[in-house]
Amino acid sequence: MKNVFVDIQELIKTVPGVRYVGEDWGQLNFEQPPVNFPCVLIDLGDAEFSQAGQYTQRVVATLNVTIADLRYNGISAILPTQQRDREFEIFSLISNVNKVLHGHGGEEYSRLCRISLRKMLREDAIREFVLTYKFAYTDMTATPNLKKNPVPPLIIKE
Repeated sequence: MKNVFVDIQELIKTVPGVRYVGEDWGQLNFEQPPVNFPCVLIDLGDAEFSQAGQYTQRVVATLNVTIADLRYNGISAILPTQQRDREFEIFSLISNVNKVLHGHGGEEYSRLCRISLRKMLREDAIREFVLTYKFAYTDMTATPNLKKNPVPPLIIKE
């Protein structure tokens, strides 16, 4: 799982306009969130395990990618074009994050597939969207660490 998070963070860092990338540990719920906006936060959603044999399991998991910025004005038809364009930038950011993530796979996990996008309702000036991706990998953490001890051949002289 760690390798998935590291890989995804490195990919998101390449997206223009992202000022903060990190693990989602609830920092958007602080009175003064310790992030720079716009930010992208990642976290594990659900994970379902099934047996794959020999102490390994097949895992189908979801990855939640939160994209947030500060709302200065609401999107409105009466806004001057420059302000309206700034308010719409989050939608370009969502699109650009999806471009680098959807279909990307690593050596240890399958290709990410976007399965949902939802807008979170908030009472502050933060605008928050959560993209959810599904992927799979093989978990081998329960595999015994068997050490091979070389045994010299037994040669009997007659």
